[in-house]
Amino acid sequence: MLLPNWKTILNDLEKERAVLLIGPDFLSGQGRSVAADFYIHLSDSLGTDATHFFERDGLFIFDTAVSKMDAQTEAETFYKNLALDEAVLKPIAELPFPLIVSVNPDLTLPQYFSKRQINFQFDYFSTKDKATPGNITKPTAQTPLVYNLCGSIEDYQSLVLDFDDMFDLLKNLLGDFGVPKVVNDHLVNATTYIFIGFEFDKWYTQLLLRYVNKNRDRFSNAKKNYATKTIIGDEDTRTFFQQQFNLTIYGGDWQFLHDLHTEYAAAKKLRSLPDPISDRAAVVRRLVQFNNIEAALEQLEACAADLTAAERDELTMHKAGYHAWLSEYRDRTTTQENLDVKIARIRKGILDLTQKLP
Repeated sequence: MLLPNWKTILNDLEKERAVLLIGPDFLSGQGRSVAADFYIHLSDSLGTDATHFFERDGLFIFDTAVSKMDAQTEAETFYKNLALDEAVLKPIAELPFPLIVSVNPDLTLPQYFSKRQINFQFDYFSTKDKATPGNITKPTAQTPLVYNLCGSIEDYQSLVLDFDDMFDLLKNLLGDFGVPKVVNDHLVNATTYIFIGFEFDKWYTQLLLRYVNKNRDRFSNAKKNYATKTIIGDEDTRTFFQQQFNLTIYGGDWQFLHDLHTEYAAAKKLRSLPDPISDRAAVVRRLVQFNNIEAALEQLEACAADLTAAERDELTMHKAGYHAWLSEYRDRTTTQENLDVKIARIRKGILDLTQKLP
């Protein structure tokens, strides 16, 4: 059995040069893909007359714009009802990945991070205009970024459901359009990628590998990629991936993830997870970490009766600071660097105030 080079992997993780990529099979259950489960959900909810599912690619074709909008709406219900065991979420949260890229639109991992009081950031890719700007800063082990590459269930237009959506996604990715610079920079500078839940036989997975293995504007396969819980149809395909993408493949379901957690805990320091917080505080934290600062301030204001007079004054200052920042952001009266610093301070102030909620 092929043994991982733990020393190299742990060093890259400690030096913030490792990226975790979560694939569709991360969420799968009942022996089917998550897309197949979603098709069953659509069949039960909407019927199948206007929806055609291609199981090989995990993508849909919709007869009308209305049927696609119905599917987009149902996606939120479907993904919110997917339950993941904490035994899977906790190791990911404790390992100090600066950047976690998911090709799923669910919010399971961000919600868990919020509940466990991790000061993370969240953003998602969309080929359409987003209502809320993604005010994210450079991902670090202290402020990791969870980035949904295929949209968010809370923004229906961002979801990747059919072949048109997938084409638009890949066209933008391979052209370096739409992905925040801090995400691109981290992908360029990373030297270890860990894949969980991908099927490398799929054509769009191969293009994703091409995207993440870039070196500035030139393709490079010099990086170290480790894959677990993957499906590769035959030995020739496996050999191709190993040579073309420098891909070291480990089977064993989730075992690689748990082994990585065990090895890192023995040699380094895991990220500490405070006790879970109340649902009310978690909602505020989640809004901040989803970059919806205005809604987070509104939620805190709704809890003002539970704050002291000094804390209410602090809340007023954060509101004034945010509106000043928003004006500068819209008018572009200062540099992007100053904007990033100011919004980071506002985010931290709100998160600190949230901890004072009873």
